[in-house]
Amino acid sequence: MRWLLPRDDAFFQLFEQAGAITVRAADALHELFSGPITTERFQALDDIEHEADSITHEMIARISRTFITPLDRDDIHRLIHVFDDIVDAAESAGELAVLCKVGDVEPEARELTRVLQEICRELAALLPALQNGQPNREHIVRAHELENEGDRLWAQAFANLFEGDRSALDVIKWKEIYEQLEVAIDACELAAQLIEEVAYKNA
Repeated sequence: MRWLLPRDDAFFQLFEQAGAITVRAADALHELFSGPITTERFQALDDIEHEADSITHEMIARISRTFITPLDRDDIHRLIHVFDDIVDAAESAGELAVLCKVGDVEPEARELTRVLQEICRELAALLPALQNGQPNREHIVRAHELENEGDRLWAQAFANLFEGDRSALDVIKWKEIYEQLEVAIDACELAAQLIEEVAYKNA
């Protein structure tokens, strides 16, 4: 029955843009964590977060002025907000690192940003399924594997906080940063599951 509905490619284009922005955010965070943590180097990530907000607002505005949307309105809302959550969490991790003046970046944090980069790419590769109704299971499986890898890295990173002679302040700083990285990675897996669900629903 999809062919009976008026076509509005703008929604799919906005989702493609949202997917591309999650990749850029993950790349910017990984780049930030690969060198000195400074306000200047964080700026790129902050700018990307503002772009993501603009896409979210445009999507919501378009829903309100479109009589028949190509996907269920609630599904569009859920998906775009999960994309926004990914970028928000990535930006929060970077902002915390700047505000807390963390100095040297923990190796586990860089590994977690690598996982975030990879899972964001799998998510972006899944997005055409919203339009063609044919989600690629390889991307979904890989996203799940990466989320599991992220969980293992987070557990390792958290345990390492309580080894050696770390100060309580350092433990608090990195605990908060790791939590935001975990939120971003988990949101990516949720987005992949939602894309699969919505794609099959509208096939």
